[in-house]
Amino acid sequence: MERLAEGRAERVRVVLRINPGPGGGALSTGTVRQFGMEPEAALGVLRSASGLANVEVVGIHGYLGGQILDWKVILEHSMLILQISENLQRASGSEFEFVGLGGGFGIPFHDATRTWIYPRWVLPWPT
Repeated sequence: MERLAEGRAERVRVVLRINPGPGGGALSTGTVRQFGMEPEAALGVLRSASGLANVEVVGIHGYLGGQILDWKVILEHSMLILQISENLQRASGSEFEFVGLGGGFGIPFHDATRTWIYPRWVLPWPT
């Protein structure tokens, strides 16, 4: 990243894509793949990036999966990503400007899921 960012007028701002691992999302590989890196790998990147002149890590984005119709899964995943964010910031001394909770919100295409409606809910903010 540092080499690619050289010569730019401003520091390049990046977000790390996190795969929360087994049990962390509807589709969790638990390995470094196109779905994101494990939180432990992200911590290593954050520690390395702190000394870079041309790159600034400004946050994380969590990977959930796709076509998720169960609002409880989305809520649990969101809370997990917020916890991972807090842990990474504490362990690395970073302060994120951005935490993306992923996506994966499904659309009920089939008759069996057509009656499902997203309830109104508010995420309790961790204290």
